[in-house]
Amino acid sequence: MGEMLLFRCSECAFEDTVYVGVGMMYYPENVLNDREGGMMKDIIRSKSLREKVKKLVSEGYELESGYEEAVYTCEHCCRMTTRFRFALKHPDGAVFVPSYSCGVCKHQLIAADLDNFTPAKCPICKQRTFTYDPSTYGLWD
Repeated sequence: MGEMLLFRCSECAFEDTVYVGVGMMYYPENVLNDREGGMMKDIIRSKSLREKVKKLVSEGYELESGYEEAVYTCEHCCRMTTRFRFALKHPDGAVFVPSYSCGVCKHQLIAADLDNFTPAKCPICKQRTFTYDPSTYGLWD
């Protein structure tokens, strides 16, 4: 089950709910399936990244465990979003981890560490008062 987290700005009261983790459809064969009924097009939004993933899988790369929908932030424009965090590993030890760009300003997104989350910049008031309360969450599947 995934979790729904409520982020709130203590300065301007802006709120945003994000969905993190994985649901029951996130089994490896379905995550890497780009055909009808598969999840790849839904969780990897970039066509070029999907093509790269398909190429790497055809070369023997495999999906590492621990993949999930995760929170990413843009320090430039303060946008917070979720992206599919994953790694592909080749039997020779090579690892591919994608990087993501902000959909607004195109700067690189940074994966947030929710276990040690420090307040982020609020997308509305730009103060570093945007955080979440781990007790205010729900579950999704």
